[in-house]
Amino acid sequence: MTPAKLKDQLSHQIATLNKRLEEQLERQFSLEGTPIDHWRVLAALVESNGQTMSSLASKVLIEAPSLTKVIDRMVSEGLVFRAPDTSDRRKVLAFLSSRGVAVHNRLNAIAVSQHRDIVDRLGAEDAGHLRDLIDRMLSDPPI
Repeated sequence: MTPAKLKDQLSHQIATLNKRLEEQLERQFSLEGTPIDHWRVLAALVESNGQTMSSLASKVLIEAPSLTKVIDRMVSEGLVFRAPDTSDRRKVLAFLSSRGVAVHNRLNAIAVSQHRDIVDRLGAEDAGHLRDLIDRMLSDPPI
């Protein structure tokens, strides 16, 4: 069955839900004075500190030119720093600063709270099924 209306298309429903969840995080993060893109970068660096810009851009879903501007702001705020890759001096890596770790921990508590709210709303079993479905869609070849 082909959906007749935009609101009934799965891709539109997924995008709408994503937008709502991001707006919720953005509101809460703005109270902390930090944009959501900064949190994503901090979270990616917590998982694997010292990443190239291209690797980081892929993980945080930001185009490379925009990520460079984000990293510039984060460097000026003392959240991250850049250093040459010791195995390839042509590459520059981004690293967390101690201030970046502290900001990440504060913001991550907000993100974890949102995650718990979603799981509570769906129930643990349905949340697990949803995660499995999303993982399956993400692992399949692009549509």
